[in-house]
Amino acid sequence: MKKPVFFLMFALVLLTVSSAFASEIVPLQFSYSPIDFPNIFLLPNGYYQAVYFTPNSSEFWLEQGHTDVSNCIVEVFDAFGQSVWNFPVLQVDILQEDADAFFYQNEVRSDRIVFEYYWDHVFERYVSKSWSFGGERCFTSFDSILQPEEAFRYIDSQYPYTLEMWPFGEGHNVSAKLTYVPDGSFIELPFAYGLRATCIDLDDRYYMIYEADDIIEGKQSAVYLLSYSPDSHELAQYKTDLSSCAGNLAVSHGMLFFLQEKNQADTLSYELYTAALGDAKEDEISFTATAEIALAMDEVVENVIPFGEQLFFLKSKAINPTHCDSEICILSEDETLIPVTKWNGEARFLKNTTDPLQFACEDGNGGCQIVKLSEEEVCYFFQRQNNWF
Repeated sequence: MKKPVFFLMFALVLLTVSSAFASEIVPLQFSYSPIDFPNIFLLPNGYYQAVYFTPNSSEFWLEQGHTDVSNCIVEVFDAFGQSVWNFPVLQVDILQEDADAFFYQNEVRSDRIVFEYYWDHVFERYVSKSWSFGGERCFTSFDSILQPEEAFRYIDSQYPYTLEMWPFGEGHNVSAKLTYVPDGSFIELPFAYGLRATCIDLDDRYYMIYEADDIIEGKQSAVYLLSYSPDSHELAQYKTDLSSCAGNLAVSHGMLFFLQEKNQADTLSYELYTAALGDAKEDEISFTATAEIALAMDEVVENVIPFGEQLFFLKSKAINPTHCDSEICILSEDETLIPVTKWNGEARFLKNTTDPLQFACEDGNGGCQIVKLSEEEVCYFFQRQNNWF
């Protein structure tokens, strides 16, 4: 009976000092009032880009009896949270009853932002705009751009990489293209489109776990790991012994961490698998199950984050249909996620790979703030924790 009491005391102590865990908070000064939590992109120059929606209260819509109309806003903030510039997408009014009619894609490049938007559930035409980080207009398509169905692609911008996928049109088997943005080099992947888990390590190497047909073994599908080095432009592919690619992937110092989702009747559980890249044999790599984590159905692990000597888990908990709380957790010896800091609202990890870690978090007043967590702060925190026990 002593072990549960110990971990309860441990968690309480951690929560008591969690305010010391965040080294810096940067409130973002929005020019418009966001309706929902913005989508935040960390830019290479240290600025922040937000894409969000704000109410449209024009007389036209009020006369039509609509109070649920919104517009999309693109806004960039400097490193101190001050607005540098903004662009309202006023050509498209978004009705709440048909919000999915509007769709946008955002790509972060080394010196600019490329923003594309689509409307009326139509992907064959779109508008493309591009700005420098300082707000200078680089390109604007004043007329909508027409494209055939097979040319439409999805963009996954995860700087310094851009992943492009072409899932439409006949065949659905066009290879995805991975571009290393700083030098423009690209490579076609042995992957087209579908469920995947990706991450980038401290040396800008790109990793993906995905599922594909296993033609050699005559099986329906197998789970593969691929890695790409921007220095050598080499792509490596390994067949794994994982059963699914649903989960979160992280890499640190040559060690792979894969948190695999396992849905059960009334709980959501995760299995933590690890593998050393150096142990890969030819074109295969084996993962070892190291922990099983059980959560309530209203809890989800959003990210696995290696930082220094620690492995953090960003967990969210749904409070009601429109609100969730977030926690940064560590894994205890009894395979329990222990929170070390909490936010009253949604939090998202900004996928940079350098010190400090940065999170975009709700501020409790309808706005958003950036929380920075330095490696020095983490080390100091855990040194104090070690002194308590």
